[in-house]
Amino acid sequence: MKYLEQINKEDGVTVLCSLHFLDLVHKYADRVVALNEGRLVFEGLPGEIDDKKFKEIYGRDAERVG
Repeated sequence: MKYLEQINKEDGVTVLCSLHFLDLVHKYADRVVALNEGRLVFEGLPGEIDDKKFKEIYGRDAERVG
């Protein structure tokens, strides 16, 4: 993730990344798109998706990074 962040900031390259950990979304993402069964169910800022919203979208608690 650090290398992708570096490429984004230094080279101005847009990075599209599939993240399944809410902690990483909050740390690295500028925008969030959440899909469930191929359908767009959320689009917004990282601060707008919390544990409650994650559970509404996916029906389970968010996993945490070690």
